[in-house]
Amino acid sequence: MILRKRREEARGKEGAAHGRLREQDGFAMVMVILAVSLLSIIGALSLLVAASALKGVVSMKPEDRAFAIAEDAVALAHARIVGGLVTENPYSFNGTRQGGNYNVTIKTGSTPNNFTVVASSDYSSNGATYRRKISEDVSYYGDQAFDVMRNYLLFAGHNLTVRVDDLLSAGIPMRINGSIRAQNQTSLYLNPLIGIGDGLTINGRVEGQAGVYIESVPKFVGLLSDLTVNDDILSNGTVSLRGNGVWLLFVRLLGWVNTKD
Repeated sequence: MILRKRREEARGKEGAAHGRLREQDGFAMVMVILAVSLLSIIGALSLLVAASALKGVVSMKPEDRAFAIAEDAVALAHARIVGGLVTENPYSFNGTRQGGNYNVTIKTGSTPNNFTVVASSDYSSNGATYRRKISEDVSYYGDQAFDVMRNYLLFAGHNLTVRVDDLLSAGIPMRINGSIRAQNQTSLYLNPLIGIGDGLTINGRVEGQAGVYIESVPKFVGLLSDLTVNDDILSNGTVSLRGNGVWLLFVRLLGWVNTKD
């Protein structure tokens, strides 16, 4: 009797274990089915997107393709500028792209960092030729390697303008102890109402790619309103220095120039 009861208990435990295994197998099967379904949906969407993109390329209008060729040519011009391959002025190259032809001319501007890119393209379809032209002004300064924080007290990526308008400058000069650089134009103005004594002194280089404009000019009257630059002034454009002298109502009655040289 006792043995029979134990056998029945063992059979009950074994049946419960098999039931749990069947439940786990069923859950795993459901997860596999869900994963396969998800992968199938992702694959179908990828095929749909790829087919749509291919259809867009194939069905591109001829005039749009001609414009796309010109845009590709401009990108190739950018790569040659960055790569330092523009060694002539003008610099030209041509080639084929997307079944059409392109011609590119790169002209160097007033500074070595400014360029004008003109890209023209033609694409023929169904007996007709479609032409497009793109003109673009490019500025590239990547080949200039310098530590701005170490080499320059004031630095600007485009224009740098400093203006000081005091009521009275009496023996209290304005001094800039460091170099100044602007990638385009540097402008420094010291215009007190009355200037007596030293005006503006720069103990460093002044650089401006397109131009340098510095003035130490009182608005009303000035005596010994000096402008002194104790280093080089570097620019590919106009350099204008105004100061150094006796002024009355913006008119210099007596003047001189103080520079390093």
